[in-house]
Amino acid sequence: MPTPDAVLPPPTPAARRALEAARALAGSDPAQARLLALPLLGQPALHVEALAMVIELSRRLGDGPTAAAFARRAARLAPKSALARVLAANALAEAGFPDEALNQALAAEALCPKDAGACLAAVRAALAANRPAAGLPAAVALLRAPDALETFRLAAGLVDVCCGGKAWGAVWRDGTTVTGCLRRCSPTPAEVRILADGLPVGRAVADAPLAGLPALGGFRMALPPNLDVAGLEVVRADDGLPLFGSPLTAGPAEVGHA
Repeated sequence: MPTPDAVLPPPTPAARRALEAARALAGSDPAQARLLALPLLGQPALHVEALAMVIELSRRLGDGPTAAAFARRAARLAPKSALARVLAANALAEAGFPDEALNQALAAEALCPKDAGACLAAVRAALAANRPAAGLPAAVALLRAPDALETFRLAAGLVDVCCGGKAWGAVWRDGTTVTGCLRRCSPTPAEVRILADGLPVGRAVADAPLAGLPALGGFRMALPPNLDVAGLEVVRADDGLPLFGSPLTAGPAEVGHA
């Protein structure tokens, strides 16, 4: 049975100094930093920090087998840690184990479905394993973080693959507004409707440009006052098909770092 962190013996001063030295060298001399970090795996109170450092340093050094071996160890030791699963997914993907990487990434997403790092790992792993549908929920979640442009592009690309190039859209709440994007299949900007109990209560044109994504148009619309958000449907105006994220929920929907 694992020992609770609160009762682990504290690290020795020498071990703590070694960890700090490894951190300081990580950017300039990753090989030496790894040499300093490896013995710290025997320090119970520093094991997790040292393990994460060894994995990352091994990746920087291009030592895929070592990174993958320690990544598997991290996932075994901390199966309920999304961070450990993400580390494992990234290392296993780089080492050439796409299916195993996807399993770890999906486990991370299941543990923290609103964590951007877990969702990004799931999208990358799904694409690498040629199983894009497995990463669709994570991709839709990442579309709610448009400030991260490269992440947004990657997520939109996966949704495009899943939809076979057909029109699609995603929607989420942003405070008191409804925000989203639509993929265009013609030069004319597409429109969306907001429905309450099947009746239209709002309409928006998805004509806001999204940098580097010419096929997508963004939209933003204030929610009607005194309207219960929960259960509102957002559909494409041309065919009535719902967007990803519809119906809306009453709780917060932001994606960030858990």
